[in-house]
Parts: sequence; structure tokens; C-alpha cells
Amino acid sequence: MDSLEERNLNRLRNAKMMLEFQKTKSSPLFAFVLALFFSFLGAHRFYLGQRHLGRVILSLSFGLITLSSTAFAKYSNPVSWLFGLFLITEIILVPHYTNRLNAGLKAQLEIKHGVLRV
Repeated sequence: MDSLEERNLNRLRNAKMMLEFQKTKSSPLFAFVLALFFSFLGAHRFYLGQRHLGRVILSLSFGLITLSSTAFAKYSNPVSWLFGLFLITEIILVPHYTNRLNAGLKAQLEIKHGVLRV
């Protein structure tokens, strides 16, 4: 069994880890609001630190706008529907993405601070 000193040291490490976690975690509610209003710009992905996916969503949005105003406008409608379906799925799943990201961050911080799971 752990000694009292080891348990107190682990509690101190856990407190330091939780302070850092509170400062760096992402808010699922804020990510949801960003996705709800600005999903077509990929704002929620930029907020979650997934800049590459945010750039892909942003590029697809502007590509569809450009496509709908050119001679290839007849192809834009099915692509727009698919992209819209993708964005609706993003809006629904963004709290899950945020919680999963926060769980990974917490695990990394536990390793960094040497917190032992009891």
C-alpha cells in the first residue's frame, strides 16, 4: 500500500495537472455554437486545433460558391447537398469530438505530471 506521503504527492500532482487542464481544455458548448453558426467556415475545427480539417472545410465552401457561379453550376447542386449533410453531421457530433479531444489532453497531462491513477 502507498504511504501517506506518496498519496499526498500524487494529490498535489493531480491538482497541478487539473489546473493546467482547466486552462487548456476546449468547451463543448462553445464548439457547438461555432459549428451551429459557422460550420461552413470550419470555425469549430479551428477552435479545436484541427487546422488542416478547418482549411479543407473552408476550401470546400469557397469552392462550392465558385462552382455555383460558373459554367459547371449544374454539378454544384448534388455536391452542395452532400456538403450540407456533412456539415449537419459535424454540428451534431462536435460535442463528441470536443470531449474526445479533452480526454486525450487529460491523459497527456497525467503522463506529463506523473499522476498515478488510483
